Amino acid sequence: MRAEDLCDGGEDGPHGCPDANDVTCIACGHVYEVEDTNCIPACPNCGGKGGRVERCARCPLNDLDYARSHSAAGRLLNRLMDLEFDVGKFRVDWADVTAEEALGLRILADERDRRQREQSKKPKDQ
Repeated sequence: MRAEDLCDGGEDGPHGCPDANDVTCIACGHVYEVEDTNCIPACPNCGGKGGRVERCARCPLNDLDYARSHSAAGRLLNRLMDLEFDVGKFRVDWADVTAEEALGLRILADERDRRQREQSKKPKDQ
């Protein structure tokens, strides 16, 4: 929810980060370094034109992703986000939702509301 606050690229993610210079070719998966992520050249391996800018080596989002996939709290957050989607799009029997998940959904909704209020108070030019 607050990833753009952690990454130096802000809302643009790695594409806007001044330290991100590795690109992964969409066609062949080859990783290569570029000088300017705003002008990505063809892949030196296959000549493909599509590339995805990767996060820089020191990006805090790498640590966040690791924690989300390797800790109990991170796995719970992932379950909550999946459950939040399911509840919004499908019929979910609340008997199948644990008390921990129900509380987590409430906290997640509160955090989203708080984030939205914070964003609405920020000046538009930031």
